[in-house]
Amino acid sequence: MLSLFPNTCTGRPIFRAVISSKRFEKLLKCIRFDDASTRVQRCQEDSAAAISFLFNRFIAEEEKD
Repeated sequence: MLSLFPNTCTGRPIFRAVISSKRFEKLLKCIRFDDASTRVQRCQEDSAAAISFLFNRFIAEEEKD
């Protein structure tokens, strides 16, 4: 993932403009979209289970505004 942040012309400047590579790396280490205790059941019900909960919360928050 850190290949998104090269200082050469091969990278996309938007990534470096939005977040530093160090901060991005720290977020990748901390953030989790999966609950191992319910993984099997969720995957049987929803093939995108790992991200569906987060996406649905995002939609719900947007609908409030």
